Amino acid sequence: MGGGSGNEDSIKFDNWLTETLSHEGDGKRLERLARWEEDSPSARQCHPREEHLAPLFVVAGAAGNDTPCSCTFSGDVLGQKVSSFAFEDAVTLSKINL
Repeated sequence: MGGGSGNEDSIKFDNWLTETLSHEGDGKRLERLARWEEDSPSARQCHPREEHLAPLFVVAGAAGNDTPCSCTFSGDVLGQKVSSFAFEDAVTLSKINL
């Protein structure tokens, strides 16, 4: 993740991502994720290349807009704010962890 103000940038980005993934049933989750580069604060400072987000995009797309998503971890790693999320599988009620 980016340079000296990374922690502040990562907090802003992580808050945006958490809010985005909390949308369910309103059709906005996938729309917001598709526009992550334009709409999220500090997008490219936190993710200069999107390969770290690609798995999230795949799982969120498979889960769709109506599948509940919960934060399974939120904390600091190497001075950066990071979170992990799980989408509930409505068929088996298991968790798909990222």
